[in-house]
Amino acid sequence: MIATLLVAAQVAAAGCDVTRTESWAGDEYRLRIDGAVGLGPVPCRTVVLAQMNEIDVSSMKATIRHWDGARTVFREARLSRSAGEWVASLPELKADDRFSIRVRGKPGPGWRPEREPAQVIERTLRWEGPRKPTFGPGGTVLVIHKQVVRLIGPSAVAHVWFPEGSQEPHCDGSGTFRIHALGCELSGSEQGEEPLFTVGWVAHSPSSSFAFELADGEQLTLENVDVEAVGGSLESVEGKLRLTGPGSGSARITSVGGIAVPDNALEEVNRGSRVQSMPEPSIGLDFKGVEAEARDLGAVLDLVKSQVHRGRLPGSHPLKPRSLMKVRKSGWATPYESALLLTRYVEQLGFKAEAIPVRPSGAGAVVDGAPLGFTGAVVRVATENGFVWMDPSCAACAVGEIDPPLWSGMTFSDLLSQLPEPPESKVEQVLAGRRLEVRLVGPAATRLRQTIMSMPRDATRGRRIAELFGGLGAELDSMEGTSRLGEPIVIRVETQSRK
Repeated sequence: MIATLLVAAQVAAAGCDVTRTESWAGDEYRLRIDGAVGLGPVPCRTVVLAQMNEIDVSSMKATIRHWDGARTVFREARLSRSAGEWVASLPELKADDRFSIRVRGKPGPGWRPEREPAQVIERTLRWEGPRKPTFGPGGTVLVIHKQVVRLIGPSAVAHVWFPEGSQEPHCDGSGTFRIHALGCELSGSEQGEEPLFTVGWVAHSPSSSFAFELADGEQLTLENVDVEAVGGSLESVEGKLRLTGPGSGSARITSVGGIAVPDNALEEVNRGSRVQSMPEPSIGLDFKGVEAEARDLGAVLDLVKSQVHRGRLPGSHPLKPRSLMKVRKSGWATPYESALLLTRYVEQLGFKAEAIPVRPSGAGAVVDGAPLGFTGAVVRVATENGFVWMDPSCAACAVGEIDPPLWSGMTFSDLLSQLPEPPESKVEQVLAGRRLEVRLVGPAATRLRQTIMSMPRDATRGRRIAELFGGLGAELDSMEGTSRLGEPIVIRVETQSRK
């Protein structure tokens, strides 16, 4: 049967032009996506391919054609499931690249549209492991998941998707349900009641630590483990541990089935950073034989930023780096990977430096020893005049600056427990008639640079900047200091007439 063209849609995004062409050949679904990356931000490093309810994807091939003529090909390893969607991840994409994605699949479950998400009222997690429990992909510890969920209203319809890699999925309940390899459709009973359902699966325990967030009245029961926890109300009930919402927090497993689980996450992270740093990438011939001084750190920071941009893959752990040689070759890095790369370069110039993972200050505290939420990373460099902070994954940061949410953040390090308080930040405004002058200093200037960098590099950029300060209809008169990292910024705009 000849494939019949169903959809050929043009989608424009800031910095990316993407064309989607969908077709069916019998029960086989085919999708072709062609994209071109413009100047400015690259939002298409993550591409939504299809809705899981509509399509069950079986294969994918993604090809990136770089600006220099090189070509990179990826397959299903870059395919993931998230919130009911099939997603392709291409962190390698840069400005002026072109890419294509080819997808094949078959019809998905085809359930009725979701009308109301299922309300989880109780979760039970039971850990099972051998005499020497190990966690993570390929580990020996399994978790048996069970959720009791309720639908609000007899006409509600909810979709519950099973996590990737899960086994033994099942669902049951007092209402109507349908099960698919990808998940369950739950719907209200004909009697008009608010039905209860039980949904479950078995999966490998990804870590000996986990975070939780519980709604009002929601309960989380932990079986066959002992834990240390912060946040929430933890109590022992009939030999089981129970947390009751509302509340959020984190926990670290201290034993599984009575077998102690060592608190060695920090040791493992440090060991992994050493192992993945060998062989050590060279800083390059431009720096060979240079008697470096503190003023040269900016050039090293610029070198790392030119070699890798910030990126990540779904399911990857922010504190488990790849080989630094592979990181540099790929052209992208997680914050911790870029911090390790910068650390190695700085050390080659004779400085003492440490890469330090950081949990953003707004994320709050986490239980000791749990490597959760440390999504940022900075480098502390010792100089003759004291320590200097550097953040290679922050494109808007100079030497001495870091991504503003990281100041005061909790660290995963044996060197210090928390980053220093932020430096002084100022926003000064002077309005004379319709003319508004704004001067930003410190983290306020860094945040503005980050905002400007996230804007498309087109004719709308000036208007967007002006309207940040002058409101709708404001016009940009002049702008100083935005290109000089670490310097104050002065913006002058003409506001709309106030009649």
